[in-house]
Amino acid sequence: MPFQSLSLDIQSSNSHAFDIGKPTVEELSRRYGEEKGIITLTVRSNMPWVVNVRTDNNNLEMKVEKEDSNPLSDFLLKRSKEDTYIPISQREKILIREEPCMKEIRVHYRILIDEEIRQAGNHGVVIIYTIAPA
Repeated sequence: MPFQSLSLDIQSSNSHAFDIGKPTVEELSRRYGEEKGIITLTVRSNMPWVVNVRTDNNNLEMKVEKEDSNPLSDFLLKRSKEDTYIPISQREKILIREEPCMKEIRVHYRILIDEEIRQAGNHGVVIIYTIAPA
């Protein structure tokens, strides 16, 4: 019988969110903040599978009311073994595709920093991971 499961583990004191935090001097100079491996997805499937990622947000919403929110393209993610970060979007993007197996996938996040253009503040985005037959 076909079987697939996807579970998520967040390395944070909050079980459903994490904080990238205030940018350090180093992050400001390189123009991005980063969290590596803070999310671990665990897939179990006895058929070929794909994990997709998307958001329902229109932008990086401000948690405290301010003027403007930052664009979604400022929030990037990747699997730990990949070289290239991809921007989150409302359109589903493939994070990984595999044959039947059990696999742990560590996810890295990056938020772009541009002091002159972007709004500083407490931004939020809801990330949706789904598993489907490949």
